[in-house]
Amino acid sequence: MRTMVWLTTALMLTCILLAGATSTSAQILEDVFQKTDPAREVELGRRIAKECEKEIGLSKNRAYQNRVERIGRAIVESLPQKAYPYEFKVLASQDMNAFSLPGGFIYIYEGLLSRLSSDDEVAWVLGHELAHASHRHWHRQVERMKGPTLAAILASVFSRGSEAVSLAHTLMSLSYSRELEEEADKAGLEYMWSAGFDPNGALRVTQLLIELEKGRSVPTILSTHPHPEDRLKRIRQLCDDLKQRRPQATPPGDVDTDLTAAVGQLPDVASAANPWFPLAVGSKWTYSVAGTGATYTVAVAGAIGTKQGTVYRVETTFEKGNAIRCQMLTTAGAVWRRTASPSSPWELDCVLDPPADQPCVRGEWTYSMLPAQPVTVPCGSFQQTLGIRKKGPKGTYDMWFAKGVGLVKRVCVESGVTETLISYKIGGQ
Repeated sequence: MRTMVWLTTALMLTCILLAGATSTSAQILEDVFQKTDPAREVELGRRIAKECEKEIGLSKNRAYQNRVERIGRAIVESLPQKAYPYEFKVLASQDMNAFSLPGGFIYIYEGLLSRLSSDDEVAWVLGHELAHASHRHWHRQVERMKGPTLAAILASVFSRGSEAVSLAHTLMSLSYSRELEEEADKAGLEYMWSAGFDPNGALRVTQLLIELEKGRSVPTILSTHPHPEDRLKRIRQLCDDLKQRRPQATPPGDVDTDLTAAVGQLPDVASAANPWFPLAVGSKWTYSVAGTGATYTVAVAGAIGTKQGTVYRVETTFEKGNAIRCQMLTTAGAVWRRTASPSSPWELDCVLDPPADQPCVRGEWTYSMLPAQPVTVPCGSFQQTLGIRKKGPKGTYDMWFAKGVGLVKRVCVESGVTETLISYKIGGQ
């Protein structure tokens, strides 16, 4: 995705500074572009990043920044190799744009971020830009300009000083080629998918850009990409290919890896698989609400591996398309939940092993066992179930769980509203 004019100027000037003021243009090309290494690239990118933030300004919207950092870190944790430290920031501009700098500095504009309604959509944009950085596309693009043209540009920017900005307008063609954009599309999808995000987010973003183009408001990020309709078709095929593969939980990071931005401050519990509440990527449960005709679906969209166990991304989708997103984990006797808000804490959602002879109190809720009984719902009959009563300030709920399936029936005691399982699929089965 395209950078701004002044960014190109900053890139050229920074290259000169890094190579030394006495270097010739040919030496600059050799020292900075051909013999670069990760440490040098990070130095280069950091210098340009400072100019970027000074020129445009960082967003003051803390929620925006938290969201981008959380999603960005989740994607980084899924990378098999991490050559750079990677930083994700939001710029205070209403332009529809995003870009990456050498060394893994990723930026997204407020204007674009405000139009992305789901984490999956944000993950697609960040994954695409991260792919540009990790594949060193900036280096490959500059390689194509080697020779008299780039040497003359560098020499002119260095020698003419005050005319550098006007000259930089000619460098707008430093955009990535179609080949590199397609490579970033493919790699970005792999990155977000490996981190547990839904690749369909890429389709929604691409469709959004197409709609903006139809409205004659062509986003900056479309100016160098393949034809939007062709791109949408290609991304749809890539998504279909990914769905044929089984996602894996992101492997735990190194000893010093901090996943707080992605999963919050985890509860001090021993995470473990629970047969009464089986969480697995690809699992899906659909429930009907008696007397209303309404249905909703709960799906496990992804997973992130941590040193305390696996955290799962869960989405509850209602008939009108509205969705509630959260993270969940299980222990041998409980279910924990955290909403999608970056600063939200983990909370106990349900105790699955209260004492059989007396209730147990956990926070504001009291849990007790219900007599064992078979439960029949539209998707089948379950002879052995676990019955739990959860009573608290928001009501009393009787719930029945089937081993290897999960929640099959829930009844609000006060209102009588009953939710029953009508279909399910457990991931990996």
